[in-house]
Amino acid sequence: MIHEGEILNGTYQVMKQIGRGGSGLVFLAYHRNLRKYVVIKRVQSGLGNLETLRAETDILKNLRHTNIPNVYDFLVRDGEVFTVMDYIEGTSFEKLPAGGRRISEKSLTGMMTQLADVLSYLHKNKPPVIHSDIKPDNLILNREGLVCLIDFNISVSSNVASSLSGYSMHFASPEQWQRVMQMRTGNRKLPPLDARTDIYSTGALFYYLITGCYPDTRRPRIPGNTGFSANSAGNSAGGAFPASVLYQDMVSCGYSEAFCRIIARCLEQNRNLRYADGTRLRKALRHVRRQDRRFQRYILLRAGSWILTAALIGGGVWFLSKGLRQQTADNYVAAYQRFVTAQNSGEEQAVWDAGKEILNNSEYSQIRKERPQDQAQIQQCLGDYAYEQKSYETALEYYEKALETAKSAGLPTSRYYRDYAITLAMDEQPRKAQIILDEAKAAQGSDGNDAGSLDPNLKLVQAYILLQEDKAPDCIAEVKEILRTRSDADVKARACVLAADACGSLDKYGSSYYYGNSNDGALSNDGALNEEGSGAAEGKTDTVQLTEEERDRLHWLKRATEYSSEPKYQRLLAEEYWKRAGDSEKKSPEEQEEYAKQALACYERLAERPLARADDCINRAMILQNLNRFDESLNILKALESRWPEDFRIPMYMAFAYDAKGEMGSASSCARKALEMYEKSGNTSMAYNEELEYLQQLK
Repeated sequence: MIHEGEILNGTYQVMKQIGRGGSGLVFLAYHRNLRKYVVIKRVQSGLGNLETLRAETDILKNLRHTNIPNVYDFLVRDGEVFTVMDYIEGTSFEKLPAGGRRISEKSLTGMMTQLADVLSYLHKNKPPVIHSDIKPDNLILNREGLVCLIDFNISVSSNVASSLSGYSMHFASPEQWQRVMQMRTGNRKLPPLDARTDIYSTGALFYYLITGCYPDTRRPRIPGNTGFSANSAGNSAGGAFPASVLYQDMVSCGYSEAFCRIIARCLEQNRNLRYADGTRLRKALRHVRRQDRRFQRYILLRAGSWILTAALIGGGVWFLSKGLRQQTADNYVAAYQRFVTAQNSGEEQAVWDAGKEILNNSEYSQIRKERPQDQAQIQQCLGDYAYEQKSYETALEYYEKALETAKSAGLPTSRYYRDYAITLAMDEQPRKAQIILDEAKAAQGSDGNDAGSLDPNLKLVQAYILLQEDKAPDCIAEVKEILRTRSDADVKARACVLAADACGSLDKYGSSYYYGNSNDGALSNDGALNEEGSGAAEGKTDTVQLTEEERDRLHWLKRATEYSSEPKYQRLLAEEYWKRAGDSEKKSPEEQEEYAKQALACYERLAERPLARADDCINRAMILQNLNRFDESLNILKALESRWPEDFRIPMYMAFAYDAKGEMGSASSCARKALEMYEKSGNTSMAYNEELEYLQQLK
């Protein structure tokens, strides 16, 4: 048992017990190195042996998604097992107002789409990760509207702890209840769970939010009654209500037929009738409005108004004086200069705002037609911004527009094809990505280029598609080919980052891989049979050997920085070093310190750039504090005050440095200043909640 105030592993200071999760006690703790609050969960006995628990935790530690808390550590102490993960602050779905149309359909659709996106990510993992306990208690809505899925200690992967699963009354799928019943009778031949289990629970959750009732009883929740009993289980054990009945319940609450149909399909008793996984559910939700009859009627009415408006405009006469044309041209030049300046500074939000201003201003329409290269560049940059934010749907919109602009104007198209196809692959549309790649290859041949010498941009697309098809070794082989070409530095740097991402999927392969026959099923290694049963060497054109260095993500990120001086590659390298510096399970204190120093070196290079970002400079100061170099950190932070006088983080980290030095008067003064600046800023982000709470103590 752990106690309040106790420090685990020299890193995690236990603050208090805050609850009980699906698999054990939950404690709030403070990560002394990262200066943030975390959650420590004690895994209850009987869930599996230590090797199984460690294997599952390793899977969870590799999950990286905006809507999932990061898992940092796996601890064993006095026969008890603990996991350490992010502390997520917000409102539990259990506390959301259910029923009575108290949540708008737009809000519900947005929340369900976020959850589907998380499930899509989990289900496409190799092996797939099944959460198996989706319910209101395990979802948190933060102030920014982000839906966070928590309590992963009972997740299931296809080859780790296949019998390890949670279930919750009213939200468990029929197949989960079947497992419960068989376990009670001593039958250990349990039916397997797959992604459709999570789909059912998602439907049950949103049926509850719409109607205020549980789908297995069609009755509202009884306050205070959260436990399982045979008499209260309703129809969960197998005789649940048909999806058609539940559909009518939801429609009667005033929600659209299209949205209710999606939820009802999730709730089908026969799992073969549900959406196959989170990807399919997410796709259905994206198009829900188009399926609604009310929306279709609106489109018809809007089409009529367009015809009328066009007739009125066609009957008018428009005049534009020379003076106005010159003023418009001057405004365009100024707007374009703002866009270029924002690009050079690396301020992504400023690039987005300046680019949108140019593309959306109708006064510039004629100039955009006369300068298609500007238009294509701006569309491409906005696509890049959305891609970096992982908003792939928005990125695809702008990349497609950039490609069409370039094609219409006769501009070189390979880089536009590249980014459009790569984003399709990242958006789990590898078939469409392949179609675009084939179109690009044909365009390259028609331009008179040697079709046998594929443009490196297009080879990069091939590498992305291979990774999305779970062919990590082939992907890295393709990257190595790109690095041998005369491609530009940015293409090579992007290829290295892709190889770094592919390294996370190499553990299931041996040290050598056959590649070159992309029509085979799963890649074969070391003479194993492929999916079609043929020998590994049959039909293969080459063999690639990867050294230990080439299997390491860090190696490829280093190479990316060697090819390109773009700050984004330096940041990726810094983040990887800093991540390893915080890995107290696998790294010794000496190794952690060395990685922290390497991260510091990266941020120093970023901070020394003429247009350095505040984030990079502040991260530099923060790592210095981690290395106990408080005076150096304070000197840097004092210099930053004049550059970013409104950034509350600067006095905040100064307060932390003075606190560490024992200079409590200065710490208190800086804490008060940081809190005042934070309040004036109107910042509603929860990213610094833990630090702000500590500032209150210092004040």
